[in-house]
Amino acid sequence: MKTSLVLSTLLGFGAVAFPWLSADFKEEHMKRGLDIIKRDPELSTLINDLYQKQVKERDDFFANYNATEECEDATPAGVDKRQTSNCRPHPMGDFFPSTVAGLKKFPEAAYPYQNPESTDQRGACPGLNTLANHGYIPRNGIVTVAQTITASAQLFNMGADLSAFLAGGSLIFAGDIPSMTYSIGGADARTNSVGLLGAALGTETGLSGHLRFKEGDASGTRCDFYLCNGDNHNLNKDVFMDLKNQAMMVGGGQYNVKAVTSHFANQYQNSRLKNPYFYFFPPQAALVIGATYFIPGFFSNGTIGAGGVANEASIASFLGASFNADGSFKAYVPEQIPPQGWYRRAYPMLLSEGIDGIITLYTGAA
Repeated sequence: MKTSLVLSTLLGFGAVAFPWLSADFKEEHMKRGLDIIKRDPELSTLINDLYQKQVKERDDFFANYNATEECEDATPAGVDKRQTSNCRPHPMGDFFPSTVAGLKKFPEAAYPYQNPESTDQRGACPGLNTLANHGYIPRNGIVTVAQTITASAQLFNMGADLSAFLAGGSLIFAGDIPSMTYSIGGADARTNSVGLLGAALGTETGLSGHLRFKEGDASGTRCDFYLCNGDNHNLNKDVFMDLKNQAMMVGGGQYNVKAVTSHFANQYQNSRLKNPYFYFFPPQAALVIGATYFIPGFFSNGTIGAGGVANEASIASFLGASFNADGSFKAYVPEQIPPQGWYRRAYPMLLSEGIDGIITLYTGAA
């Protein structure tokens, strides 16, 4: 598996490519989580086997795919028209991709949506929240690295190297290393495997812990911790409405890469101007940008760039946005797979694509 090589490459040129890299950021902090994974032979085998299978799936897809020009520069005609990535216009009600051949359809009967209970953990990652709400990972939101990797591949077609990187970081920065367990939301005693000793060693914050790993300022869906009285884990109305506006104004009616790039630029400037404690250093900064790229990358109906539709119905369902009759934002609701039907992307998103997405958004917003 090439996870460590790709990670080292990213971090090695990061100081040149990303001026927000902090001088005190230590590469070994990121590698430590991956090293812990490598020392578990069963988990390491799972990751390697899945990764090899996914590489073949990706290569087979592109070997048989005839690329078409992407209509990212289409002029939007209000919200009644949308563009697929292969230049075919779609009315707003046309929910499905231009082609569904070979794509797996969801939701699955074996994984029904359920509202989370009051004791269930949910946090700043809409993808993990969706996995828990459908039971792909434990519904209580207390998960292992292996469960995360398997479920992310099953629902979102996330590459094993990408999910191992994310889950490894989640574990080392916010979880319980002995049990390889972490909370997808806030701190929770259920992740403490060593009792009083664990409590004495420090708090396992979970993914909602401010600046621990995945959570950070300038999020594409959440408010900054210091701007919203600590609510960095629920979908924020103002942040989502800016995303919606960028989809209408620059995305040709889609929540595509061009739209989320413009959205990230706005969120970065807003946080930098308004947040007196604004923090934008790795690993949080890179992961915040990556999570914004994941919006069209994983939540589009079908494969973005290959006939997929980054429409509002798909994106809003995964982000937990509900609307009033006039189309205005109503409330944040638990995330779920679009009940109308949704098709997973055709090939796995490996770590290399995730890095490309970070670079695309960062350079596009600069």
